[in-house]
Amino acid sequence: MGLALCVCARRALRGANTPSLAPPASLASPFLPVAVTMPLLLAVALDAPPAPPGDPRSCWSSAHRSPNFSLSPEGRVALRAPAEQSTDGIRGAVGERGGLHVWQVDWDPAERGSHAVIGVSTRRCPLRTSGYAALVGGDAESWGWELGSNGLWHDDAPVGLYPRRRSGDVPLRVPSTVLVVLDADAGTLGFVVDGCFLGTAFWGLPHGTPLFPAVSSVRGGCRIALRYLNGSPREPPSLVSLCRLCVRRAVGRASEAAEDHVARRVDRMELPPALRRLFLYSPHTVADGAGAPRGTSTVQSVYRNARVLTRTSDPSRPHLRRRAEAVHLRGCHGDAEATAVSDSRSGP
Repeated sequence: MGLALCVCARRALRGANTPSLAPPASLASPFLPVAVTMPLLLAVALDAPPAPPGDPRSCWSSAHRSPNFSLSPEGRVALRAPAEQSTDGIRGAVGERGGLHVWQVDWDPAERGSHAVIGVSTRRCPLRTSGYAALVGGDAESWGWELGSNGLWHDDAPVGLYPRRRSGDVPLRVPSTVLVVLDADAGTLGFVVDGCFLGTAFWGLPHGTPLFPAVSSVRGGCRIALRYLNGSPREPPSLVSLCRLCVRRAVGRASEAAEDHVARRVDRMELPPALRRLFLYSPHTVADGAGAPRGTSTVQSVYRNARVLTRTSDPSRPHLRRRAEAVHLRGCHGDAEATAVSDSRSGP
């Protein structure tokens, strides 16, 4: 089904480049040359609609923070008060112990200073220390990426540069937005910058232990925003979700702002309504995790019988024609109404 639908999409969009399953990256990004292939599970999760802003996983913890951090009323933005000779940390309100999870951290480079670290931690990570240090990554309970030097930290020791390159290279300037990618089942942590997946930064994170997004800072007045984007169980992505991802890449989705452009190009394909809803993540499509729609059998049935419809234009085979039309109506109106319409057309 997936392969055939992708072929149909390519025919409907002649002239487009071969679609990539990875989210589009900025061609001007200095991270593009060091990016690695994005895992399909992550690509599907990033393509799916993000979690609503009110998701509790988008909030910093009001209890687990340094006293030098205060929170915005909704809990999504942490503000560090000026404090000399102090490194302060804060972690998310909700930890994850299984599945793939992606958080977006927004932190203006002008408000970072030295020792600006993003990563994950357990509940036992300290959230304040004297002096200036990489607090997230400063013990065995946390793993951090220091944005200024591009260095990785764990157990109070540097463990190399990230993304991987020669030690003498100039640090890459990390932009305001960084995606934290935690695979709690595999025990790995990675990051996405400018749409580029930079590979696995850490392996061997503890299994079955809640892991929280965490940051630490030494800069007074900095504002750090957190948003939970999406998550997925460990199971491989379904064929339907991969097909949808391929089609959406083929029509050129580059950001949430381009969703209307995707809708217009999908409309040009003249697909059955069920497939159109599938490709556009319509509210009528209920998902199990990232990109795993329920009611797949209906979509498969519409697709399979749409092929029958194209082969049944012969007037001598009206029973096949009626069968295909009934399935198409189910995609438009639902089973009950489609059955009534089909019966009225069948005649004696």
